[in-house]
Amino acid sequence: MIGQLLTKHGVKLDGSESALVALEKLNAVLEVSDVVENITATFLPHKNEYQNGGLMAALDILNAINDFQNKYMVESLDVILVGSSNGGFIANLVSKIAPNTISAVIDNSSWASLSLPYIVGRDLKTPESAHYFWSNLKVYYYVLSAWTMRPNLPNAFLPCHHVMRGFDKTQIKQMARNGSTCFYYFVHSVNDNIALTRDKINMAKTMISEGFDVHMEVFDQSDVDGKLVKNLGHGMGMSMLTLFERAWPMVSKKLTQSPNDFVLKSKIRYEASGVAYGFDFNKKGVSPNLLMLVNE
Repeated sequence: MIGQLLTKHGVKLDGSESALVALEKLNAVLEVSDVVENITATFLPHKNEYQNGGLMAALDILNAINDFQNKYMVESLDVILVGSSNGGFIANLVSKIAPNTISAVIDNSSWASLSLPYIVGRDLKTPESAHYFWSNLKVYYYVLSAWTMRPNLPNAFLPCHHVMRGFDKTQIKQMARNGSTCFYYFVHSVNDNIALTRDKINMAKTMISEGFDVHMEVFDQSDVDGKLVKNLGHGMGMSMLTLFERAWPMVSKKLTQSPNDFVLKSKIRYEASGVAYGFDFNKKGVSPNLLMLVNE
C-alpha cells in the first residue's frame, strides 16, 4: 500500500531509505499538495500470541487464584478484580465463568459485549485506533488476529464465540442460574463512544433485574473534578487506585470469604448460539470444555 502511494504521488527513493524515511518523504509531498492519505499498520503480538477475546485471559486469572490458594493452603479468600476498558471486560468475564470465586469487580468503562475490531478488525474494515504521526498521513492500526469472519474455516469467529464472551440477556440469565456471590461496581462516562454507555447501562439493569448486586455510576460534565474524573472520554483518565479508594467503603461490606468454585468443585455451564461451554473446577485448576451442540 505504501509503495502504491509513493508511486501515486511521484515520490522517488534510492532504495536505501527505511520505511520511516519513505513515509516522511511522502508526507512532505502531501503537505505541499495539501492532500491527506490513509495507511494501515499491523501490530504483531509478542511470542506469536493472539487476541482471544478475553476467555483465555480469564482462565489464566482463575488458575493464578487457584495456584495462590494451593501454595498458601487457603480454603477461602476474597478476590477483588479492578479493571479499566478491556481489563474491566475481562474482570466481568472471570466473574461469569467463576460465580463463587470473585467477591467484587470494580469496572471502569468496559464493554457489555466483546469489541469485534479487536478480533476481526481487518475483515470488518474497522481499525482499533487511528493516529496522525505525520501532518498528512493518518495511520489506522490493527492487531494481527488468528480469527476470521470467513465461514467454514477452522479459525472462523462464530456467533457462539461472540455470545459466550458477552453479557446479553440470555447470558446474564444463565449467570443468575449458575449463582453468584459477586458485587459489581461500574463507572462509565455519559459520552463513551468506544464502550457504548447505553449498552453498559442495559447490562447493569438486566443484571439487577436478575438479582445481581450492582452499583453503577454514570459521570457527566458536572463530575469532572480533575481528581477522579479528568475527562469524559473512554476511561475518563481515571486512576485505578483512586477508583478503588472510592469503591472500597461499599465493596468492603460485601466481602464474605465463602468457599469458592475450586473448593466447591463447581461445574459451570453456558449455552451460546447452539454450543455448550463447560468450566470444571477442582484444586488442580479450571478446565474448559466445548461440550456439545444444543438443540434450539
